[in-house]
Amino acid sequence: MEILFHFVFAFIFMIIIIPLLSRLAVSTQLVDVPNSRKVHATPTPLVGGLGIGLTLLLAFMLQPTIFTSIPAFYTVLSCANVLLVMGVIDDKKEIRPIYKLIIQIMCAYMVVRAGIKVDSLFGFMGIYDLPAWATDFFTVIIITGVVNAYNLIDGVDGLTGMMGILAFGVLLILTIYLEIYPMTCFLAAGAGSIVGFLKFNLGSRHKIFLGDAGSLFLGFLIVCQSIIILQYSDGKGGVHQSLVLMILVAIMFVPVFDSIRVYIERWTKGKSPFTPEKNHIHHLLQNMELSPV
Repeated sequence: MEILFHFVFAFIFMIIIIPLLSRLAVSTQLVDVPNSRKVHATPTPLVGGLGIGLTLLLAFMLQPTIFTSIPAFYTVLSCANVLLVMGVIDDKKEIRPIYKLIIQIMCAYMVVRAGIKVDSLFGFMGIYDLPAWATDFFTVIIITGVVNAYNLIDGVDGLTGMMGILAFGVLLILTIYLEIYPMTCFLAAGAGSIVGFLKFNLGSRHKIFLGDAGSLFLGFLIVCQSIIILQYSDGKGGVHQSLVLMILVAIMFVPVFDSIRVYIERWTKGKSPFTPEKNHIHHLLQNMELSPV
């Protein structure tokens, strides 16, 4: 019942706050303006991520035990909000990619310093425990890579939102099964807020986009919560951590695979990996006549 309450509460809060944020976005020009590379015809508020961020901040305040039971989660949420603010600034006035990457790496490093890290692959590809120096470096690369993957794949109405619901839903089920209850209600609120976002993103009234703020925020939360669940899954539920690892890899596979594919393609052409091109999975979906973001 508590899980359902947080889901419904987050959904209703999004329904209330999005129209208000949309009016604020229009007055401050926090909108996605159509140009030659975009298909939508009218300026659209970039407030989906901001709404989700505010909703989850409230959900965190309603579920304070997540802080006492998982102290490092405070660092995760703090760094996620740093990326949220950076994303809002980037949506308003573009930040150079290298600067965004540096901030992402710094946030990932802060999370690692708080103790959230991948120190073993549990036999995946024959790899078990990682050396200490490799653990920190590997975790920073994973977090930064996943965050960028979600940011790059955000280009079609509902795509990142649907992937976010899938990820939050799977993580929620894992926390219940593995008895990591402090995170369960927070994840329920996350799923509810994304459903609320999709109501506007996929609708015609008060149309909004997720924006860089939302994709960076969601990507960071998904990967960091996945690592926390992997750490806390040791010996719980009778499930080996290698299975948990495979499940977590599966929910992030599409955006990560797409970003790796695009980076390799650009590199083989002698271009910068940050060069904007229409070769992402959402461009393929657009060719199938799905609406763009």
